[in-house]
Amino acid sequence: MKTRFLLFTAMICCIFLTQKLDAQVSSVNYRLKYNADSCRYDAYIVINSGTATTTAQKDSI
Repeated sequence: MKTRFLLFTAMICCIFLTQKLDAQVSSVNYRLKYNADSCRYDAYIVINSGTATTTAQKDSI
């Protein structure tokens, strides 16, 4: 039982401690606009700032 607990604890620590903390987008604004043609709301995300450095990161934003 002690071995299972230690393995479970080690697995949880690995999951949470090895995640990258690099955020590409650091500031966003949300915009909600009513579309009269379709009678629905359109939701938009406007990116204000971020830390994308490579072309691949900039294309994914």
